[in-house]
Amino acid sequence: QNTALRKDISILIIDAHYGFGSKRILPAGPLRESVADALKRADMLVLIKPYHGAPVHSDCELLAPHGDIPKIEAYFNLTSPLPQQPLLAFAGIGTPNKFFDFLIHNGANLIDSCGFPDHYTYTKKDLERLADYAKACNARLITTYKDYMRIGVHNLPKTIEKKDIYACDVGLIVENESLMWENFNKLCMRANVMKGTQCDS
Repeated sequence: QNTALRKDISILIIDAHYGFGSKRILPAGPLRESVADALKRADMLVLIKPYHGAPVHSDCELLAPHGDIPKIEAYFNLTSPLPQQPLLAFAGIGTPNKFFDFLIHNGANLIDSCGFPDHYTYTKKDLERLADYAKACNARLITTYKDYMRIGVHNLPKTIEKKDIYACDVGLIVENESLMWENFNKLCMRANVMKGTQCDS
C-alpha cells in the first residue's frame, strides 16, 4: 500500500461480499484508493467470499471491462469443527457481522453476538460481562483467532480462563488454484524480464 515503493507485481484483493462500499476514499469511505486507479496497476484480482457458494456483490460487475486481468475466487473455511454447544460470539474486527454470519453459515448454534471496534483492546470489565452473559445463556464464548491473541491473561476476570474461550481459526480455499499459480508464475517471469531490461539499460 506504500505508493513510494516500486512494485514488481500488484495483486488486488477484493471483498466479494461487501464490494466497494460507498466507493469513497478514506476517511469519507472504506477505500484506500479509487477503484479505477487500483485496476490500472492490478496484475491479478482475487475475489474473497465469506464462505463457499456465497453470492458476489454487484459492485464486482465493475471488473467486467477488465477481462485481461486474471480473476481468482477464494473463500474462507473452518480449519477445525466448531464446538457442538450454544455459542456466544464476540469480535473486534473491521466488520464483526461477517464473522458472525460465517459462524452461522457453518452450523454454529449462535445464541447471540457482540461486536467491538476494529483492533479493540478488551478490558477486564468487557470480558467479565461477556463471561457472565455466556454463563447466563449456558453458552461458550467464541471469537476470532486474531481477537483471542489480543486477550491478555492479566485482563481476564476470575470467572473465566482463557482456555474457556474458543478461538475460531479459518483458512482460505482458492477455487481455481492451478490458474492462480499459472498466472502468478507468468507475472514473476515478466517481472524478472523487466528487471533484466532495467539492469541492461
